Amino acid sequence: MRIKPALQIVILFFAATLSAFGQKATAYGSVSAPLPKVHFAFDHDAMEVPHYEFDVDADGHAVYKSSGKPAAQSGEVETLNKNFNLSPATRTRIFELAKQADYFNGSFDYTKNKVAFTGKKTLSYSDKTRSGSASFNWSENKPITELASLFQGISATLEAEPRLRRLRRFDKLGLNAELASLEQLANSGFLAEIGLIGDCLRDIANDGAVMGMARKRAEHLLQMASDGQR
Repeated sequence: MRIKPALQIVILFFAATLSAFGQKATAYGSVSAPLPKVHFAFDHDAMEVPHYEFDVDADGHAVYKSSGKPAAQSGEVETLNKNFNLSPATRTRIFELAKQADYFNGSFDYTKNKVAFTGKKTLSYSDKTRSGSASFNWSENKPITELASLFQGISATLEAEPRLRRLRRFDKLGLNAELASLEQLANSGFLAEIGLIGDCLRDIANDGAVMGMARKRAEHLLQMASDGQR
């Protein structure tokens, strides 16, 4: 049966319309569907940075927000906001540990005996089908404690950058001491995602006005980041 030209045009028009609609629906669905997400928050009024939090998507994109103590005279609170991408290894480890901890469904805080307060830590997970959240001071659960330590280590790295830039400008002796402290944290395995402050470390390493020891420390930290340590 031969289809008339006019009818062919109508059929082709409707086919193209349906195809375009399907493509838009697929694109809309891919944009609107939320990625699995892990959230971590830390609170301790006695710390230099009493509050910070992370949001990490399954693709490795992360958001970090922190707030310091109010300044003695002005009462102003210094904040830090960062958007960045985690290394693939760290991103994978975070979501592996979340799975091992049953996506934070359950009670993980150690209550058998009294332990020193080291800060309230809250881990949360969400995706299209599940969610969970748990708060704790200290836990016997290894995936939970590893996750908390990892996020604390990334926070230590991010918070170091504004201090390093300030010391490089105003206190070069203090800069060397700060870099020595960061080296110790890195050597202990606590400092995490050192590459996130790679630009700052390179600026120090290449600055002829900075003392040689501080430049060497910056170079050492860059090498550790390149070697993939935490």
